[in-house]
Amino acid sequence: MKKNTILSIGTMYLDINCTNFPFDQGLFAHRETVGEEYQLDLGGSALNFAKIAAQLDIDVSFLGKAGHDGIGGVLTTLFQQNNINPLLVFEKDIQTNLAIHYIHADGSSIMTSCGNANQSLGKEDIEPKLDELFDTVGYLYLGGVFKLKKLLPYLKEIAKKAKDKGITVVLDHGRVNNSVTKKDLEHLSELFPYIDIYLPSMDEFLTVWKADTPQEAFTNLCEIAQPITIIKHAENGAIGFYEEKEFYADPYKVEVMNTVGAGDSFNAGFLKAQIEGMTVEESMQFACAVAALKISTTEKITVVSVNQLRK
Repeated sequence: MKKNTILSIGTMYLDINCTNFPFDQGLFAHRETVGEEYQLDLGGSALNFAKIAAQLDIDVSFLGKAGHDGIGGVLTTLFQQNNINPLLVFEKDIQTNLAIHYIHADGSSIMTSCGNANQSLGKEDIEPKLDELFDTVGYLYLGGVFKLKKLLPYLKEIAKKAKDKGITVVLDHGRVNNSVTKKDLEHLSELFPYIDIYLPSMDEFLTVWKADTPQEAFTNLCEIAQPITIIKHAENGAIGFYEEKEFYADPYKVEVMNTVGAGDSFNAGFLKAQIEGMTVEESMQFACAVAALKISTTEKITVVSVNQLRK
């Protein structure tokens, strides 16, 4: 087993990012709004994480689902360009997921998506691969699980198998939107006894654990499990709970260019620091630095050593 190798499982999109898009007064039906620039990129929480992890010189593989369509082909090329090992399941009669982000010059964005490949990813798609994969990785990363409707009920079984192999299991479940059902939340609760590192945003954390403060939410979580819990709090930095201690990490003040993927970058930074032997508190601060780099540039993150951001 390679302790510094990560397997990421989750949603996958081809992102079309329309940058510097003029939606100051909104987007309306029956009216054309014209932008000048766009970029094609990998998208989806778990895949955004994998992309930043690869930029931080982590050996990362991604397991997801695509259709036999042109978009799936473009994604395969982007995987190669981003040094991510693609473990893709292709199926006919489904459509690869597509996301279109309209990004204003001030960093705000409007996000839309379509396709059904993510929703159709099931236990039968990945189970034949897991035994072999779990012999080669040190971390299992589960991202955006509420969008994996078919797979969500079986994630407990997958995480347990990973734990039995000595793999560190990491979870960032993503937004609790209007499509998340009571049953989805029950499946999530069943997953937590097998989670080692939990990386929600503040609003996600408070919503899932039905609390008004992070301390209250963590108390509720502890009735089920006690993973290393790091809560991303945007411009306020991060709060962590570990071994009955509470930690804080300060944000870095930067000029914001694009906030898409900030949380996934934080997660990649945290695991990079953990792999390199930093403490939880140091890992949180490093993660804040990686997130700050992500939101303040349109270029790839090229920091590959924690020592570069310790200075």
